[in-house]
Amino acid sequence: EIKTYEAHDQILSLSRFKGLDMYDTIKKDNQVIPPLDYPYQQEIIIYCGTSEILYPDMVLFEEKIPQTKLMIFKDCPHVFMLLPMKQSDIVHHEIIDSINNLDEKTGIMYNENM
Repeated sequence: EIKTYEAHDQILSLSRFKGLDMYDTIKKDNQVIPPLDYPYQQEIIIYCGTSEILYPDMVLFEEKIPQTKLMIFKDCPHVFMLLPMKQSDIVHHEIIDSINNLDEKTGIMYNENM
């Protein structure tokens, strides 16, 4: 499905992924583990836009990795959270809230003076 999304992505293209093909044929005894095969223990939060080439892969990742929380933003491009958009403000606030709440999940106190 990536080819379908390529026309909408103004930042990434299939040609930028040349050289990454080796990860499709990687062997289990190699040190590199494909993301879908890694035994994740913690919750994973992914922020993505529907106008980015990686969107189909992010949906697949959420389907295969049960502790994934996919936050989808309609018509947003790749790395939209780094762009001056109102949607990026939402992501920034969510990330800040997650950091501020780390002490509740881990027992480690967050010190803003560090």
